[in-house]
Amino acid sequence: MAPGMKTDILFIKPDFKDIAVIPPLGFGYMSAILRQKGIRVAIHDNTLLNYDDARLGNLISEVRPRIIGLYAATPMIHRAEGIARLAKSINSDILLVLGGPHPSCAVEETLRFSDVVVMGEGEETFPEITERFFGGTRDFHGICGCAFKDSRGTVTINPPCRSRILTICRSSFI
Repeated sequence: MAPGMKTDILFIKPDFKDIAVIPPLGFGYMSAILRQKGIRVAIHDNTLLNYDDARLGNLISEVRPRIIGLYAATPMIHRAEGIARLAKSINSDILLVLGGPHPSCAVEETLRFSDVVVMGEGEETFPEITERFFGGTRDFHGICGCAFKDSRGTVTINPPCRSRILTICRSSFI
C-alpha cells in the first residue's frame, strides 16, 4: 500500500507460521467485486509481511479503514482476536467482520470480539454487509450467511440460505 493511502476496507490475513505462504484468494475475489462498485480495498497478508502489533497498528491508523475483514482458521483465531482488539483500540467505530472456517463454526464465540461474522463463502454476503454499512446502518437483518451484534449486544444469526458458489468466474479477479 502506498503511504498515506486511505481505504474503505482493509482485509487482513493474520500471521500464522504455516508450511507455505498461501495467498488469501477469497480476499482477492471479494476485492474485485467491491472495486467494481467503486469501493477502495486493500489486502494485508500478515503471514507474508509479519508486522508486529505496533506496525500493524500504524498501518490501520494510516489507511483509516471503515471496515476491517479478518480471515481465521482455528489455529489463527487467537491472533485474529488480538488484531480485532487492536483495531478497535485505534478506532472503536471500525466495523470488524470475521470470516473463515473458525468463525463459521463458532459464531457466538467469535462475536465476543467482532461485530459481524460471515458464515461460509463471503463473495455475496460481504458486499451486502458493506452496502448496508456504507448506507449508514449496522442492521444486517435478512442478509443470508451472516451473524451480528446490534447496538445493545444482542446476537442475531441469519440463516445461511445461499447456494454454494460453483464458479467464481463472475469475478474480475481471475
